[in-house]
Amino acid sequence: MEAAVTRAPRILVVDDEESVLTFAERTLRNAGYEVVTASDGPEALRLVEQQRPFDLFLLDLVMPEMLGDELARHLRRDDPDVKVLYFTGYSDRLFK
Repeated sequence: MEAAVTRAPRILVVDDEESVLTFAERTLRNAGYEVVTASDGPEALRLVEQQRPFDLFLLDLVMPEMLGDELARHLRRDDPDVKVLYFTGYSDRLFK
């Protein structure tokens, strides 16, 4: 009898800063996660359509084109239980 293969949790990291994406991807991969990255909200939504499911969304709160909380609202339309973790360099905006 073969043992069941468990997959690594999948995380979609969305940030408009390449250095942040690179750091997050490397750190999370080294911790055993499968990581997909996007540089903005519209790209993230395309990736979700093409590559779902994701176990967690790690979203920058402040990005051009679509803010992180707006992206999260789009994601929650399809899955109200989606797990989202926000991060930002603008700490004063995190809890607004």
